[in-house]
Amino acid sequence: MPEDAAGILIAAAMPSDAGECAAGPLLMLAVLSANLIADGNLDGEAATAEAAAPAMLAERIAGHGSLMDAVRRALAGGGSASEPALQLVSALQSHNMRRRPREAVLALLGNGLSLLLDGGGARLGEPSLGNRLLVLARLLLTCGDEQQVAVAAMVVEHGFIPLLLRALSNHDFNVKSNAMTVLVRVCCCPVGRVAATAHPAALAAFSNVLRDASALAGVAGGTDAHVLPNLAGNALQAIWCLIADSIAAGDAFASMALAPSGSGILEAVALLLAAPEDRHIPSVRAAAASALNAITRVALHDGRLAALQTRRPLVLGAAEALVWVAEDLRWDGRSNDGEPPPDYDKGLALEAAEALLAALDCLTDATADDGGGGAAAALGTLCERGPEALRAFRDAAAYAAGTIVASRPGACKDAQPMEEET
Repeated sequence: MPEDAAGILIAAAMPSDAGECAAGPLLMLAVLSANLIADGNLDGEAATAEAAAPAMLAERIAGHGSLMDAVRRALAGGGSASEPALQLVSALQSHNMRRRPREAVLALLGNGLSLLLDGGGARLGEPSLGNRLLVLARLLLTCGDEQQVAVAAMVVEHGFIPLLLRALSNHDFNVKSNAMTVLVRVCCCPVGRVAATAHPAALAAFSNVLRDASALAGVAGGTDAHVLPNLAGNALQAIWCLIADSIAAGDAFASMALAPSGSGILEAVALLLAAPEDRHIPSVRAAAASALNAITRVALHDGRLAALQTRRPLVLGAAEALVWVAEDLRWDGRSNDGEPPPDYDKGLALEAAEALLAALDCLTDATADDGGGGAAAALGTLCERGPEALRAFRDAAAYAAGTIVASRPGACKDAQPMEEET
């Protein structure tokens, strides 16, 4: 007979003779094991003191095989214990830095089918939709590549992409944000990317999230000042997935951005290009570079480049992004004890550099607009930051171009990136 409160709750949560878990004890276990620090509800000494007990309970729950099997059955059953079981899984995910809870949840959820299909199925307006998407988003953020592909295949096979796209317009920010996280991860997988590209509303839905989240981020403070750029960044990465292998998708996105109603998209791309150091995410910057390249390419073809050349934030954002990307390419192993930064990806940096150089070449091309006024405006924008900033940009452009050439197949093995002479 268990003597401690946690043991009593675990025993009480186990299935009865009828095979059903007790909803009340499951819910209590979820509340008591939730990591309040991960949810941002506590900080400082209070957070440290409050973290120990939930972590110990999470370890205990995750190591209880019979209880985890019961939770799996409760998720699939759709009865009164389904929602408490979902909340308990979410509580365990809040300890994803701990191996046992993380691995127990990954094994329990598998391809995530139970989150979207079981218990009556996920649908708009359903009370548990928010928790379902939160748990699925966390699953995709912590699982390995093979499991992520399995989740993406499940989402496509069971036709959940339309539901996720509709969730992007939900009034509940958490539903919208978690749906976007799921979609960008699904779009990173070939099967998900093909399905999303084929959906007629996907590109517009992602573009709307990008525009709206960036507009709100510009005036937000506190927590919103961080979560809104993250939402915009995820939307732009999803767009990148769709336009990377499809010229038609790239043209369609560029047409949205260049339309009279598309200024918000251009402002969002500029904002993410020039993200400050503490929000520097290489994949988001690469996505912004790819988006800008698609937009400038279509603008050049359609004779609308001058409208972009006079957009000061866009030109400056592209230049600042190129300086950052060149810094990534210059990494020489002297930091982090000889290891590259955790998010270092030279291939990603090369892709971003090539896209930025192509876009900036268009933006500063005097032959692409009548009289060269647009190019003069773009060059004037680059010069207004002063000689030091202009020199940094020129050095970055020269180094990035040299690195791209040296990395191509057939390049001379002795070729070295060049710095701009001063």
